[in-house]
Amino acid sequence: VRSSAASDVYKRQTRDLFDEGLFVNPVVTPAVAPQDTLIRFSLMATHTQEQVEFALDKIQKVFRKHGIIK
Repeated sequence: VRSSAASDVYKRQTRDLFDEGLFVNPVVTPAVAPQDTLIRFSLMATHTQEQVEFALDKIQKVFRKHGIIK
């Protein structure tokens, strides 16, 4: 996958997570090398168990949509 194509994939995944109510940050080139592109999730001690479970449900939903998990 070309780096711009990979960046587009991560941006779509990030947008889908946002649409599900999660704010995450894509880390793409030129900030990182193309093979190191990632989505940054931030978890704090002040998040409740319900918020963590909500986030995990939405992450699973989006990752399934994009074929990352089954």
